[in-house]
Amino acid sequence: MTRARDVANVLSTSTALATDAEVTATLANYKVEVITNVSSNITMVAGRRYIVDTTSARTITLPASATAGDEIQIVDASNNAQTNNITVLRNSHKINGVADDAIIDTNGGFFIFIYTGSSYGWRFM
Repeated sequence: MTRARDVANVLSTSTALATDAEVTATLANYKVEVITNVSSNITMVAGRRYIVDTTSARTITLPASATAGDEIQIVDASNNAQTNNITVLRNSHKINGVADDAIIDTNGGFFIFIYTGSSYGWRFM
């Protein structure tokens, strides 16, 4: 295709563009970072950075299925996690080798969860 034709195809209203869900799914498959603002309790998806509003306590759940190398990032956006904790539910996987949920209680923190496999589970740093 020529460049002119490429531009015409992009601008055409008859060609359906990818939905937000399709773009997000594709980016997640390639471990491309997607930023998600959180102001309610949610279940997370690997490959995303979660900017968490801690003006209230939040409960967020790790994915039910995980593959070694999956990564999730969590940021305390409101600088209130010490007062309004972020509870991270393990969803049947271990966290740091233990079958316990994690509590984030550090104001303004940035945390990374990397899945290492079923023996150790999510490595929380």
